[in-house]
Amino acid sequence: MINSKTEKAFAITKERMKKMIAIVDKVRCSGCGDCMMVCPVDAITMALGKAEVDPDECIGCGACVDECRRGAISMRD
Repeated sequence: MINSKTEKAFAITKERMKKMIAIVDKVRCSGCGDCMMVCPVDAITMALGKAEVDPDECIGCGACVDECRRGAISMRD
């Protein structure tokens, strides 16, 4: 059973996770799409041949950072 303490802890955890989002360096991005393929929440799309992260959808997991061979993605708050 979920109580108010659990709900509060979940809300705090979710808020902390939301603070970190992926940022794409458009100069370094080659547009390969590898980051888009590994994003578990489909927060990355391609626009004008470059990766673009939707900050409202990004959960801050960092999977795209690990996948990017060019080092074009970093996490920022």
